[in-house]
Amino acid sequence: MARVTLRIEELGPLRRTEATFGDVTVIIGWPNTGKSYLLRALYEALAPGDSRGLASCITSRLGDAPSAGGLVKVEAWRRGEEYGARICVQLKGLAETLEKKMRECHRAGLLPPHRVEVHGVKRSVGLDEAARRAALELLGELGEDLQREGARVSLLSPSAETAVCLEAEGLRPKARGLGRWLSLARGGNELEGIRFGLRLRLPPWRLVERTLAHAAPARVVYAAYGRSVAAQILLYSSMPVPDLGRAIEQDVLREALGERSLPFLSLYEAIAGGYLELHRGTEAAKKALEVFKPLLMGRVEAVPGDLVYSWDGASISIKYASALAGEASALMLAVAGLLSQNSGERWLLIEEPEAQLHPALQAIAAAVLLKLAAEENIKVALTTHSDILATVMLDLAAAARERRLGKALRELRELLGIDVPTLDEKRLRSIDVHVLYTEEAGAHAYRVRQLSIEEALAELPGLSDTLLNIARWGLGQLITR
Repeated sequence: MARVTLRIEELGPLRRTEATFGDVTVIIGWPNTGKSYLLRALYEALAPGDSRGLASCITSRLGDAPSAGGLVKVEAWRRGEEYGARICVQLKGLAETLEKKMRECHRAGLLPPHRVEVHGVKRSVGLDEAARRAALELLGELGEDLQREGARVSLLSPSAETAVCLEAEGLRPKARGLGRWLSLARGGNELEGIRFGLRLRLPPWRLVERTLAHAAPARVVYAAYGRSVAAQILLYSSMPVPDLGRAIEQDVLREALGERSLPFLSLYEAIAGGYLELHRGTEAAKKALEVFKPLLMGRVEAVPGDLVYSWDGASISIKYASALAGEASALMLAVAGLLSQNSGERWLLIEEPEAQLHPALQAIAAAVLLKLAAEENIKVALTTHSDILATVMLDLAAAARERRLGKALRELRELLGIDVPTLDEKRLRSIDVHVLYTEEAGAHAYRVRQLSIEEALAELPGLSDTLLNIARWGLGQLITR
């Protein structure tokens, strides 16, 4: 995908400016100058790449019926001793509904009214074609399951533009896949049980998520404020879901998050996906754990209903661990969820990765994020108020470009006295690092200025100037004592 550029006429306090994002983009500036607006506008531009978070928000708006407002239609019949059924996905209705609900989700939880042109982002395919592919895949998977249960199955396209259907003959209502729904059907009616069971085996959220995944040119996760809070909510609501009551609470929670904060819902769903990866011991989880090990200063393990944090020979539930463990483990889980998604391009958008971190670990976080970008093919865009994090990121990028990265990492390790991630100099040298500074452009208006690494290191506007002013003030206090 080409470099993503936002051409901004009006976006919060930003006026008549533009921002281009690289493989790593560090957004700096004073508070209330538009940094988070830039990150949220980038997230909106990359939709529907957040197939988990956005699908969760969209599904909550589809209604309570299993058929999700007619997107999935099921007929069932009995001929002699045999049962049959047809399940159809309404393609045009699915695509139109997604387009509408996506706009609703953005309006509800993302940005105020704004005027922003997006360049460099194109959907892989249109929503119509994405819906068709998703329906064919999911009906095909359902058909394989039904065949294993003894049914005769065929895929039908009564109208390639409007619907795709699966027809099954020889269904056995009491087969393992369908029988459990008979008790929920009125009077144990077999036909109603088949209809109900088939709808639940093709849930709307799966159709929405798969459609978005086909339409997205990239995957994206928004690591919003409150990462440790999102992990705590997840522990309570869904790890694992022990009963129907907890499942209902989880759905209510997702609906509330989607109404109020789509970025936080994105984070919640990414952490949920990462927890499952960790619980299963997948390669994505192992990779994320290895990358974050220096920042965690320990390890986390997924157990039913909890995360266990281990360090220095001791183990404790994450809910009793330090702020560092809660914040870093939540970010690690989000990355594990992102790594698990098959895509040529992935984006991680982070609000203030230095939150809850000791200054030494802010430096470690800078190296971890560079490693994700250089070695794990994750594009990183972040806002920060930390001169430590920004300086270390830019210094390491400059060191790689000047072929002195090994020396720089050794010196940083000796200075901090803690483990520092290894970095591949050649790969780090190949990535494009951007610095965006939100500066004043008139009364109550700001613009974006792109700085070179050298310009930013000479003086990080809004960061290093504040540090120097405080140092001068402290020196003056010392002199006048």
